[in-house]
Amino acid sequence: MSRRSPILFLTILVVGVAVAQHWEFEQVDSLPAGWGVGIRRRPDGGLQLCYSTSQPRAVWFAFKDSIWHREIVDTFDGAPSFDVSQDGKVAMVYAQFLVVKYAVRTDTGWVTEEVTRWGLSPKMSFDLDNSPFVLYASSYPLVYAAWRTDSGWISEVAVPPTPGLVGEGWCSFGPAAFDSGNHPWVCAGEDVEFNSQLWWGFVHLRTKRDTWEEVWTVGGSHRHSVGLAVAVDPLDAAVPCYYLGPEGSIYVSSEVVEQAWALQAALRFDEAGQPHVAYPSVWEGVRYAYRTSLGWHVTTVDTGWAACCDFVLSDDGQPIVAYCRSDGVWLAKGEDVVGVAQQIPVVVPRSRDATIVRGSLSLPGSSSSLPTSSLLDATGRKVVDLRPGENDIRHVAPGVYFVRSAGSGERSAVSVRKVVVQR
Repeated sequence: MSRRSPILFLTILVVGVAVAQHWEFEQVDSLPAGWGVGIRRRPDGGLQLCYSTSQPRAVWFAFKDSIWHREIVDTFDGAPSFDVSQDGKVAMVYAQFLVVKYAVRTDTGWVTEEVTRWGLSPKMSFDLDNSPFVLYASSYPLVYAAWRTDSGWISEVAVPPTPGLVGEGWCSFGPAAFDSGNHPWVCAGEDVEFNSQLWWGFVHLRTKRDTWEEVWTVGGSHRHSVGLAVAVDPLDAAVPCYYLGPEGSIYVSSEVVEQAWALQAALRFDEAGQPHVAYPSVWEGVRYAYRTSLGWHVTTVDTGWAACCDFVLSDDGQPIVAYCRSDGVWLAKGEDVVGVAQQIPVVVPRSRDATIVRGSLSLPGSSSSLPTSSLLDATGRKVVDLRPGENDIRHVAPGVYFVRSAGSGERSAVSVRKVVVQR
């Protein structure tokens, strides 16, 4: 399977009012659910799930052709994290008495191996080379990254604790996401309490090139934070999803989705480059949100309390949400939940190569022209407007950026290219 096509043609959707919105529900398993669920689509459109149950205490894998088939992976409730590689490999990780285990599905059954003997809340994803990449926490706000080599698993600190904080704390995070250069991105929430009264909460967005780098941080004293998810959009920008208090809102990048409290969420982008989020709100039940040019659209999937959820998008762009309740594992399939209308093409380079610039960024055209492009940071936020000709960017911090240029005409394509700013 090809890793990524050199040029990816996308569409920006102008979304109209969806009519007859509703959800179709299907029960996958009636066993009391545990604390983890994941859902992926096969190339043929079939659905694959992993989840845990509390009675019996087990980690399960399920897939559907005409009916649901279920397999026990391990006899312990370990809140699994699950992914499918681009070449079709199915694998998951889970913690069993603080031992992080990696399980991969083979023709003869599930093969399990140990990642580390001390870890909590593991999350996994496959990188662009179809290799497993695992994140796990220690008992203090500290996130480790682990990857597999010929000689076994290697671990290193991906998110260290913020210096100077005193107290007891914990970290929360979703699976890593990978940009077109196969660099991992991590969104982690660091929560530290002192005497159960004074607390610090920070959300970190970090990536690794030669070493791990802090790209973006938000939070501070008297804040509560949860790192929910991170995803790479079609412009190759890493976008974090997190909860930050005390205002109590769910954010995607710097935008508020809604005021809600959630400990877990899933973030994905559709083919138009618009973000979609699913999360189990402590107050509202399972929630689903997507963004258009008109802002965020939020709907309730299920009003019952759920421990966790995940989702995929169908061929027609509608959500399929998997979630766990006390009465089992459920699927909710959206019908006209996401509306689609006019389409405008966007041309997005997906090469791993990037233009390296130092101090000045040159664009075609006359320098007397009005700005026609923007320099975006790694989270997709605009740093500065760019004009044709030479642009002085000596004030821009070193790092990875993207030049977004729009052509002329009502339906002209938008192009994006990666640049690396160096000193």
